[in-house]
This record gives sequence, structure tokens and C-alpha cells, in this order.
Amino acid sequence: MLKVNFAEIKRKELATAKLKKMTLDAVHAHQLFDAKSMSNLTHGLNEETRSQLLRLDESGPLRRLMIVPDDYLAKCRELEDRFPNFSGYINDYLLPSLALAHVRKASLQLQPTVFVGSPGVGKTLFVSALAEMFYLDIERVNLETAQASMELVGTARGWSNAQPGMLFRWLVRSEFANGICVLEELDKADDKNARNPIVYSLLQLLEPTTSRTFCDLSIPDLKLDLSKINFLFTANTLDGLPPAVLSRVMTFEVPDLTPSQAKNVAVRQYEDMVKDLKLPAGAPILTQEGLTLLSSESPRRQRLLLQLAIGSAVYKQSKELVIQKANKPKKGIGFVI
Repeated sequence: MLKVNFAEIKRKELATAKLKKMTLDAVHAHQLFDAKSMSNLTHGLNEETRSQLLRLDESGPLRRLMIVPDDYLAKCRELEDRFPNFSGYINDYLLPSLALAHVRKASLQLQPTVFVGSPGVGKTLFVSALAEMFYLDIERVNLETAQASMELVGTARGWSNAQPGMLFRWLVRSEFANGICVLEELDKADDKNARNPIVYSLLQLLEPTTSRTFCDLSIPDLKLDLSKINFLFTANTLDGLPPAVLSRVMTFEVPDLTPSQAKNVAVRQYEDMVKDLKLPAGAPILTQEGLTLLSSESPRRQRLLLQLAIGSAVYKQSKELVIQKANKPKKGIGFVI
């Protein structure tokens, strides 16, 4: 009587499925790690770290690379229309990189760049829109926090509560290797009194030779190739930025919006809000008077004022938005918009 070895059949099915995962187009795929190096790595790991490592193994060593689409120029022009104060970056930095990659049919790679500008000028909003426009995964880390280094690269294996950092977790769940990692508040990152200064981690990630052999502190024996990640930074000022980091990135100073540009941005933000909120027909109108008030505000503050005005108009069943600028309280505790 013929005996069927179901365990062996299942093993072969899993092996075949894994092989299919690994047969991506070599031109548009990136090897994140060596599959052979995964053996015996779970020994001595706590439950959380072991779980993340097993998930990485299940996802396979290859990640897709997002390539530059044929309509990249139209996408850039749309970005420029939405963010006119980023026109210099789009035309002098972004478009040349995309054009070169498109000709080579290569993956979408951006030069590490620090966006420097006053608070609320739209730095993070622009980077988020850039990622959305080109279908790139995006992750954000605030470098101002005291635990920024551990949040980014994990906790050392010797700690009882050691766990992988954000970069490791992101790549576990991400299908692509060339997403955008936004590191915010770079000007507040150089804490010389910190036990694990974030600057050391940034230097490793920004240097091509070392980024190809990145090790999360919780799993130091596993080398990950992070060289395809697009690292972008935000900062309010260039003062105090670590010179070693600045030597490895480009900087773009984001100008404040002109009144005319601010009006156009306000109109776009209002239209997007009406669409996102799915307001019924006859949504409250943004008047010229309201636009004039918004023309002197940053994109961030425009959003806040528009949200309040739309909510107030819906509540009062008004046909027009009333943009009100809150005054700072002279005494006591209050809220400033």
C-alpha cells in the first residue's frame, strides 16, 4: 500500500512558494539579506525579537524596487503646483535624478536631502505628497526625542526588553526596498549627552559602504542592505547641524510662501478637505476675504484655520466660511491655534 507523506508534500509546497517569491525581475529587485544567514539566529532572542525575525524570514530576502514612471514630469509639475515654495528643489534636484533613472530604467533613488525652513512651511507635508505621488512607502522618525537612536536602530541584545528598531520593523512589512524614511527635527538631534547619539547611526545609514551591512542592535548577527532606502530630513535651521552628517547630504532652504502662493495653496487645501470630508452638495464657500486672511499664514496654520472654519460652517449651516485668527491670551491658561 502506497503511503502518502503529507509532511513532505507540505514542505515541498512551502519551498516552491518561497522560490516563487525569490524569482523577481533582477533589474527591479533588491536583496535585503542573505537567506542562509537566517539559520540559528533565533537562539537567545526574546519573544518579540524572535517574532519579528521569523516574519522577516517568511517575507523572503528580496524586495521590489519602485521604478521611475513614464509620467514623472507631469507628477513633478503637479507637486510644484501644490507646493510652489519647493519649486527650486523639484527643478534642480528631483527632476534631474528622476530623468537620469528613467533613461537607465533604474529604480527611483533620491539624494539624501535636508529640507530647512521655518515651522509649518510644509516640509513634512511635501515629503508625504512626494511619496504618495510616486507610490513609495514612507516612515517618519522624530530625532528630537531622547530615544531616537534606539527607536531607529533597535535596542542592544543584552537588554531583557531588547527589540528591533523602526528600520527593521518597516522592512519586515514593506514590499519595497526604496521607500522614503523621513527623519524630522535634525537640528535637535545632536545631543552630546545621550548614551547612544543618533549621529553615529545616521553616519552609518548615509554612507553607502556601511548601509549595505546594517545591523539592528537587537539582532547584530544579521546584516541588512539598506542602501536603496531614500533618506530625507527636515530641520528648522542649519545652525548646530552635525557637520559629519551635513557633509553627506544636500540641503534645500524652503522659502516661506508669497501671499499669492499662499492663496493658491489655501484653495488647494480647502478643495482637498472638502473631498476628504465627503461633504454633501453645497459645501461652505471659501470667500475672497477668507483667502486674504489665509494668504499670510503657513500651510500648517492654513489647515488648522480651515478645519475650524469648515466645522463651524457645518454646525451653523452657513454657506460661507468665516476664517478667524485666534488671538494669544494675555493671562491664564488657554489654547493658541
